[in-house]
Amino acid sequence: MSWPTCSTVLLGIVLGCVGFGPVAAQEAATSVAPSATSTQQTVLPVLVFDRSRILSDSKLGQAFEAEIQQTRDALVQENNDIYAALEVEEAEISALRPTLSEEAFVQKADAFDQKVTSVRAAQDRKANDIQALYNSGLEDVEQKMNAALTSVAREVRAIVVFERQQVYLMSGAIDVSTEIIRRLDAQFAVDAALADAPVTPDDETSDGSAAVE
Repeated sequence: MSWPTCSTVLLGIVLGCVGFGPVAAQEAATSVAPSATSTQQTVLPVLVFDRSRILSDSKLGQAFEAEIQQTRDALVQENNDIYAALEVEEAEISALRPTLSEEAFVQKADAFDQKVTSVRAAQDRKANDIQALYNSGLEDVEQKMNAALTSVAREVRAIVVFERQQVYLMSGAIDVSTEIIRRLDAQFAVDAALADAPVTPDDETSDGSAAVE
């Protein structure tokens, strides 16, 4: 599955979170330049992440892709079953042609064509629903990835974050993909534990429904 890029959005998020825009970054570079009496300089690192690797290797990305693939596979199987049945029905109508008047055969053929058109429209709507589910799920995954990237950028005072594909040469030390995967996996485990936790009496209202804080 190919994943759409979001490096421009991430760059804006990170720069905004650490307080650097184009002008602020220039001012920061000026403020940390070594003076005549000081040899120390604040390091504001550039970070790199491999988006495809994070999405494919993190438990969050794997669970998302598995869910979407399962839904798509189910629709493909349903389509195969439906169209196989339609082929049988079409063959049956064709076999009846010698026994029917021209008008009766045309009526049956037209009714079958309308049925096929209706079925195709219904299956297309299901495919569109799956695409909408994919888009929504991917947005959720990317929000969590962006949050992890922003957190790391703040911690190391990064002023810019690039996707790995945008960098020609780099030191592996600035690639934070492994750390992002670790953080996503940790949060995924917490979310899974909360989802599997049984509802206790304190979590319910008097009518048995879940309490809302």
